[in-house]
Amino acid sequence: MKTKLFTLALIYLLQWQYLRAQSVPPKFESLKLNSSPAFVMLGTEPDNIQRPSTPTQFVAGMNNAMVDGKLQPNVAFEFSPYYLANPKKDSKQFNPSYYLLDKQNLIKTMKRTFSVSMGTSSTDKQVFGNLKPGTGIGLGLNFLLLDGKPSPQLKKWNDAYIKQAFYDKFAAMARVYAGKDFDISLIMNQAFYTLENDILPAEEFNTLSQKELKNFIETVSKTVLYDLKAAGIEKDKDATVKFLDNLATDALKVESIELDLLNKQSNPLSKQGFMIEFSAGQAYVFEDNNFSELSLAKSAFWLTPSYRWDVSSENSQSISLLDLMAVIRYTSNNSEAGVDLGNYLDTGTKMAFTQNKWTGSLEFVYRHASETPPNVNKNYTYRLTSGIDYKISDLLTFKFNFGTGFDGNTSTYTDPKKIFAIGGLNFGLMGLKLK
Repeated sequence: MKTKLFTLALIYLLQWQYLRAQSVPPKFESLKLNSSPAFVMLGTEPDNIQRPSTPTQFVAGMNNAMVDGKLQPNVAFEFSPYYLANPKKDSKQFNPSYYLLDKQNLIKTMKRTFSVSMGTSSTDKQVFGNLKPGTGIGLGLNFLLLDGKPSPQLKKWNDAYIKQAFYDKFAAMARVYAGKDFDISLIMNQAFYTLENDILPAEEFNTLSQKELKNFIETVSKTVLYDLKAAGIEKDKDATVKFLDNLATDALKVESIELDLLNKQSNPLSKQGFMIEFSAGQAYVFEDNNFSELSLAKSAFWLTPSYRWDVSSENSQSISLLDLMAVIRYTSNNSEAGVDLGNYLDTGTKMAFTQNKWTGSLEFVYRHASETPPNVNKNYTYRLTSGIDYKISDLLTFKFNFGTGFDGNTSTYTDPKKIFAIGGLNFGLMGLKLK
């Protein structure tokens, strides 16, 4: 018996390695482009509150913003040191199981989601006060403290993917069975052993716990053996192989449907549930665009808690997501350089609804200043913004924002608020996702 098991396993593993070498990994669409803390520090991001995005090895993007009343393009890039130091074989595909599905503690979450960003923009005199106009440089970092959980659709696809992979390998084992008498029970036991010890550890998208694996094995054993015996083909190798091939084909169809539904999501790789992100940054200005005249303008740190609900109806072909976000931010202005007299405390909330690749949002942020000029009789301002965006492709997103922004620095708090409307395309100049 042991010799037969060894021979069967050896033949199967050789064929399995051959099949794996020929297989094509499933493809995920990447995330919509998100803004980085660097853009927030420069005051050029129409969205002031955003959900955390998936960390990337390196991504660069360009968006539009109002600077001194004119529409200006701004460029930023962001990278994650952890993934640069731990590259995968194919750096163009993100590995969902590694980031989204792995059980993480606080330190691991912070390490894996730590990102550094840098952005540049023309400076706005109402944001940078008495600093001479020039080029602004924003530096930022961010990481998650609580990282939520994977979307139910990702979990459904993952389970279908594992089931299809198992049926495919089970059929391959039956096909190469070399015993004198065809023994489906022996093949099944060895198939489950291989599933647990060889297939699942090698799969990129495995999330089955020991309990889930045990339930999977019990369910499949009962179902397959019952169907084979009911058809009277459990001892017929050719008929059994055909039966298992049909199971693998049907499982592949289910897996393809689940993957298609997953890729219809606006953010297929973003997590759901409760998340908290910490961000910090600084803004510098090259006054008169002179390299020797670099001035620190402001520093800030903030927390962004968020919660996402999947509100899609059961068996729906569309994806509906509801997001509730908040922010609490402290900004220290360089008063000696004349940026502003006081420092800022921002608190705000945002609600967004996503239907497939469309997202609509409404945002309100209140800003309180610690000190104001003598001739200014109020120490607060606010921004109220609505937005619509559509993900055209992995690296191209259409955005339109309408509303009113912060009233510059404290010297303009009593001026009438100005309305802005910004429409345009966010271009991803480069985007390397991790496998």
